[in-house]
Amino acid sequence: PEPWRTIIDSSVPQEEPLPGRWDEALDLLQKMLVLRALRPGKIVPAIQAFVRYHLGQRFIEPPPFDLALAYPDSSPALPLIFVLSSGA
Repeated sequence: PEPWRTIIDSSVPQEEPLPGRWDEALDLLQKMLVLRALRPGKIVPAIQAFVRYHLGQRFIEPPPFDLALAYPDSSPALPLIFVLSSGA
């Protein structure tokens, strides 16, 4: 239907209000379920926003890695393994 077209066509559907009374009637978790049904590829940013809202920004940022602190925990039997990847 036409009122939902904005969410379907948006590049940031997780930031769009739901049409009609749905925006006030649903909580954030329920809105994520609707988003997953309409735009499953955009659920990760919505989950990040949910976690940021309820727990804070620090829970969606990876912790800094300190090689000097990690090195003493390693050994020939327990090496440090680095996985390099683009993105994520």
